[in-house]
Amino acid sequence: MPLTMENGLLDLTPDLLTALDDDGTIVRINRACQELIDFSQGDLLGTQYDKLIHVSDRDMFRDARQAARELGARTRFEIRLSRKWGGYRSAFCTVAYSNEESLFHIGARDSEDYKKSENEIKRLTDYQRRLLAVAPNSVYSLSVDDFQIIYVSENVQDLMGYRAMDFQDKGFWPRCIHDDDRGSVFAIIPDLIDRGSISFEYRFRHANGSFRWVRDELKVLRNQEGRPTEIVGSWTDITEKKVLEQQMLQSAKLASLGELAAGIVHELNQPLSIIRMASHNALDALQNPNCDVKFLCERTRKILNQVDRALKVVDHIRIYGRKSDLCLHELSLHQPLDSAFSLFSEKLKFQCIDVLWDLDISLPNIMGDATGLEQVFINLIANAIDALSDSQAADRAIFVTSRYDRNTRTVSIEIGNNGPAIPEESIGRLFEPFFTTKPSGHGTGLGLSISSRIIQHHQATISVQSNDQQTVFLLQFPELQIHQGV
Repeated sequence: MPLTMENGLLDLTPDLLTALDDDGTIVRINRACQELIDFSQGDLLGTQYDKLIHVSDRDMFRDARQAARELGARTRFEIRLSRKWGGYRSAFCTVAYSNEESLFHIGARDSEDYKKSENEIKRLTDYQRRLLAVAPNSVYSLSVDDFQIIYVSENVQDLMGYRAMDFQDKGFWPRCIHDDDRGSVFAIIPDLIDRGSISFEYRFRHANGSFRWVRDELKVLRNQEGRPTEIVGSWTDITEKKVLEQQMLQSAKLASLGELAAGIVHELNQPLSIIRMASHNALDALQNPNCDVKFLCERTRKILNQVDRALKVVDHIRIYGRKSDLCLHELSLHQPLDSAFSLFSEKLKFQCIDVLWDLDISLPNIMGDATGLEQVFINLIANAIDALSDSQAADRAIFVTSRYDRNTRTVSIEIGNNGPAIPEESIGRLFEPFFTTKPSGHGTGLGLSISSRIIQHHQATISVQSNDQQTVFLLQFPELQIHQGV
């Protein structure tokens, strides 16, 4: 911007601002000359700037003027300026040339003030560095254009054992993410600019070869026009928290299996009873001298079919009950939903509860953990059954709906029942740990709290509405987005 002495703001700056013509004559100068070198504006206008400069520094100043005019260079150096009453003041000087005005623009700042400013900036920078070094989380920044890491705080070495410079390699961060988590991470990141901020959890390989759980929180910074300028992030080690959380998840799983035990036993009793009957039939046939081979083959096939049926139940329980981390993969929400309801089939029949289905068969896939979502659905189904226990048998119903909203790109599941309403004062506390509306001795109060945590891990939401007609739990998941080149 050209030096405009008519602008009164320039007279307020402590820097000496001067405009020279091609001969080096001062044509404009601000009032800082009075404080810096004791001369008034009237003393200096029309004089040669060179005369203010110490003889030993004049050649350096002339070379800078030449480079500014001929090469367009903007140079900075230290010179000594004459004071009106004798002596010199050291100043940092900047020289630039304006082709539009055919004028040299000179800026000079007292060296002592400049060094004080530099020292203050260094002091603040060192202070920030010390704070970051002892912070429990590591901070970083990313390029808006390609998500390339620009800066990582040095305490990342305490967190993960790597040097900050290691992250400058564009492929380093993705390589260290656990194979089971990489897909879900890259499914979320491309939506960051639109969403403004995201947070997610994944496993990252420590320098010692082990994997640590981290919570990654990213936020987009924007300028006054709303354009994104930078992405800043915070990285926190949550391994210990995840271990405790996993223990709670496992305890809740086993508790739900205990509640389902009666139904599971019935599921196994049916194939076992058929196997026993078919085995007796086959044994009787074998004792007959005129053994019917066709009949024996039929009985044997029946036995094998029922064995497969029993094994499927056992395998389902084994997979559901085993300890595992939440790992997101592409799946249809209908898969864990069907699996959860299969465990309640006998209990639903016994309690005369109708299940009314309204599913969107073209429902898009999501990134999800099948076992974790099955645990959520099991909890919601069990709660619905409990809520219906005091209703008339002929009126008991659970309704299940799946929908896709193209505008918000969300996939939703609703699980509701027509039992009594949840008290209004309890609605806001349903997802609190250990809170329950059930009688004492029934339930731990952890089911919905853990379900909420699982849903959050999926970047999804869970909410509830309840009135005299129905109670509905709504789960909303982001649609799986396929991004190229991420």
